[in-house]
Amino acid sequence: MNTRTRFKITLAVVLIITTFGVIGTFRNMENLAITVVGSLMTSLGLYVWGQTTRPTNTETS
Repeated sequence: MNTRTRFKITLAVVLIITTFGVIGTFRNMENLAITVVGSLMTSLGLYVWGQTTRPTNTETS
C-alpha cells in the first residue's frame, strides 16, 4: 500500500469517527465520546506505525 492510499484511508476513518464523536457529544452520550477519543488515538497511532520504515533483516550465512 502506498503512502497516498494509506493517508486517504486514515483520513476517511478519522472523519467517520469524529462524526460519531460530535453526535455523541450533542446527544449527551459521554461514553461514546470517550470511546471516540480512544479510537482516534488508535487510528492515528496505526497510521504513524504504518509510515515508519523498519530495518530489514538481511543476515547472510
